[in-house]
Amino acid sequence: MLQWLMKLLGKKPAPSHSRRDIDHTRTAAAAETTAASPGSATNFLGRAAILNRQLAVVGYEFQMKQSPGSAPLVCDALLLDKLVQEGATMFTHRRLTFIPLHPLSLNQAQVEQLPADNLVLLIALPTEPLADEQVQTLRERVAELQTKGYALAFDPALEQGPLASLLAFAGYLHIDAKGGDLIWLLELQKHCLAAFPNVPMIVRNIDSLELLDACRKLAFQFFQGNYLTSTREWGQPRIDTSRAVILELIGHITEEDIDFKQMARIASQDLSLYYRLLRYVNSAAFGLNKKFDSLEHAMVLLGREGLRQWLTLMLLSSSKGDDLDVALRETAFVRARLVELLAQEHCSQAECEQAFLVGLLSLIDALFHMPLPDALQKLALPDPVLDALLNRGGKLGNYLSLAIACEKGYEGAIEELAKTCGLDSQQINAKQVAALNWASEFNDQLAAMDQAAQTEPANSPPPNDPT
Repeated sequence: MLQWLMKLLGKKPAPSHSRRDIDHTRTAAAAETTAASPGSATNFLGRAAILNRQLAVVGYEFQMKQSPGSAPLVCDALLLDKLVQEGATMFTHRRLTFIPLHPLSLNQAQVEQLPADNLVLLIALPTEPLADEQVQTLRERVAELQTKGYALAFDPALEQGPLASLLAFAGYLHIDAKGGDLIWLLELQKHCLAAFPNVPMIVRNIDSLELLDACRKLAFQFFQGNYLTSTREWGQPRIDTSRAVILELIGHITEEDIDFKQMARIASQDLSLYYRLLRYVNSAAFGLNKKFDSLEHAMVLLGREGLRQWLTLMLLSSSKGDDLDVALRETAFVRARLVELLAQEHCSQAECEQAFLVGLLSLIDALFHMPLPDALQKLALPDPVLDALLNRGGKLGNYLSLAIACEKGYEGAIEELAKTCGLDSQQINAKQVAALNWASEFNDQLAAMDQAAQTEPANSPPPNDPT
């Protein structure tokens, strides 16, 4: 699947062994840091997407899942070491990197080894009293970091303590919604708007779509939490016209003798789908001298498997969904790429292709607003893929469970699943960052291609439309 997608974007796919070599190189570098930090072999990197008001992913908050009893400053040092190790690979400035730190961790030298232009330092409330000398040193350090271009986010609750003066340096305010209610959030945002005008506010630990919707109606600009992939009861199923056509086409792919002419007629019911397919086939990615204006010829060119892969991708790329589809698509890409990378160590290329598909389809219930078994009934999938999606069965199920545990921050589960999959924390951490890099780049390029496709005349008939 990845090879085909990279071809779609006009990129030359690297051999599968080269990606594995990259992961091993990163793992070896991480081992040097781990050797200096006894007991850190089980420290796993956790992440959470941060969305803007349009519900597009603008960045990720990283945390180091630490062993019980680890001191906050030690855990912060491990996190900083990991991010410094990744260096310029951290999203290549496509997404912001949010890092929660204890105030005193700002004094660690690794902070200034991170690029300032796409970094936000989330300063936590200290749980212990700070000495006057520490407070003074911290003020000087915050002023120095701001001068060097680092953005800092503070909890407005600092107003009530000795660190209140730090709020003058706030590039962002971050508010923990966990345990709060809407009345409290409403009053707090009113106070922040008056006391800190023009300072963007981030609401963290949002645990439901209902709370997300309420926060969007207030003056908050950024949102973090597990609301995208949280388990919930679905109401009315949501399959728009474009996705309904795609599902019908996927059904026809399972037929022994594919009638491409009939499939072209079906696809022509949706002009947006029609033009997107032609644009992709006629792009430089396929290296063809001839330009196609016939949907039937384009489908023949793609063939059964190419068409199945493209249509599966289109399920997540419908432009007629709701706002959350934008964030869900990138989340699905991250999960798909991570499941594939996790599988690379012990699986064949064919199994890795299936691993990508497992990750990609694991969020189809959220896209269709229906239980996962019902959504998957509409697709013809190989048994290992279905077993992984429905039962978390087999090797692919283990890799999917591990990827989801990384998203959710299920520390104990990550450690157990890592052992089951034969992976260590350094490998998993490096693969997470690699998956985020790939997904953000791919999603941005796919969005640009979709935007270009939307410029096609919406009301004109398809050229050479089969009749």
